[in-house]
Amino acid sequence: MTRAAAGDEPAIGWLFGIAGKLVTTAAFRVVDEYEISPAGLSVLMILCAEDGLKSTEVAARISCTPATLTSVATTLGRAGYLRRQVASTDRRVVQLHITRAGRRHAELVRGKLDDWYREMFDFLSKEDEQVVRPFLTETVARFSALG
Repeated sequence: MTRAAAGDEPAIGWLFGIAGKLVTTAAFRVVDEYEISPAGLSVLMILCAEDGLKSTEVAARISCTPATLTSVATTLGRAGYLRRQVASTDRRVVQLHITRAGRRHAELVRGKLDDWYREMFDFLSKEDEQVVRPFLTETVARFSALG
């Protein structure tokens, strides 16, 4: 898609990109209020769903390098939200485990984010949501397929 000429309506892709960037930036500010990075919250949310994953698996899921994940995990560990355990079968493998404090903090921040999203999108009627939801679902699927 190309950018619209001056005076024309912007292409839907441009609007979507701008909206996505603005929403993400604002959501990061909400997360920051709870003294956790977006990457840290992502790690905790992954471990809430599937505790004990290898650090390399978690790094792949949040699209970062193992070295970056090590830094994030160190910060989470210092806060008492995460513990690392060397696998008994292979000492090169480090598994990540969420603590009770980490689970509580992740649930708190996720709840606040959910509330914030509901508030920010309260202008969307049920009818509009029925139109927008399939568009967003397809957009996520297409961009996820790009890798």
